Amino acid sequence: MPIWSRRKAVVPPPYRRTSIISGITQDEQDAIWRETRDALRDIYISYNARSGQWTKVAKKMCEILYLMDVTETLLAGHPGRTAEEGSRERFSFLTDQMSKYLEINILVTEMKLEAEMTALGCIWEALHQPGDSRVCGEGTRDGVILGIKLWAQDPNGPSICWLTGIGRTGKSTIARTIAEHMSEDRLLGASFFCSRYSKDRSNLLSIFPTVAYQLARKYPKFRAAMVIRKKYTTFQDLVDDLIVQPLTKSAISTVIIIDALDECKGGESLIPILGQIVSESPGVKFLITSRREQGIRSGFNRIGGSRVHEFDLDRETGTS
Repeated sequence: MPIWSRRKAVVPPPYRRTSIISGITQDEQDAIWRETRDALRDIYISYNARSGQWTKVAKKMCEILYLMDVTETLLAGHPGRTAEEGSRERFSFLTDQMSKYLEINILVTEMKLEAEMTALGCIWEALHQPGDSRVCGEGTRDGVILGIKLWAQDPNGPSICWLTGIGRTGKSTIARTIAEHMSEDRLLGASFFCSRYSKDRSNLLSIFPTVAYQLARKYPKFRAAMVIRKKYTTFQDLVDDLIVQPLTKSAISTVIIIDALDECKGGESLIPILGQIVSESPGVKFLITSRREQGIRSGFNRIGGSRVHEFDLDRETGTS
């Protein structure tokens, strides 16, 4: 929200003339100028004392404050201008700077979301990174990739695609390739690449905050429907607030990739939640990769064959 929209109304004396700028009086323009400058100085002092991305906000604040001071000095050096002309020029300056205010608001909003999700366990290393070189070479696994892409584009098909196979059959490489393709086609909503070699990326509790962060950045409707608490007493409450309810209310259509679920401790306990999500949010599809572990297979069997499309890399043919 622009700073000046939160100011108190200023009632001008009846003898002061009004300017022609959007029906805003000269006194109101003067008040907007003063309040904006004071607010920016307060925010600059607060953010400049922090580290990381907050210094970017402070820098933008400093740029605007500098330009405001220059504008004030230039106007003071031309005594021939009337008070109303000076107010009009200052207000015109603030209007020209609106894009910087919008940049600051967007930056602060993203940083606030990032801080909240980090506190809840979001793992940045688990996200798909555009341009990842660990993808399938040209002409390899074309049949598998095409089959998964067709599944993703079929609105009437199963909501979950389980890409399975024994170890070292290239499941993660295929998942990264699909993520790259879907990212380019703007179909990818979120991803989480598990790894048994990482404490954070093998933590079941980190998957949904990480997924929720990506969905919130990509879909404004999802972000607006999120309820973020500082602390959760149960895992189900976290899933409901960050995933289930926002997906249900926003009704978005998207694909979520979770790779190497078998390398996440207790990964099989995630499957009933996936079943809940796809039953309440028909526009959401999940691509899950894992080895054929009994717990995971049993979980998918309980969801039901019509909702799960199994793609066995050992046979490289899809079965439902």
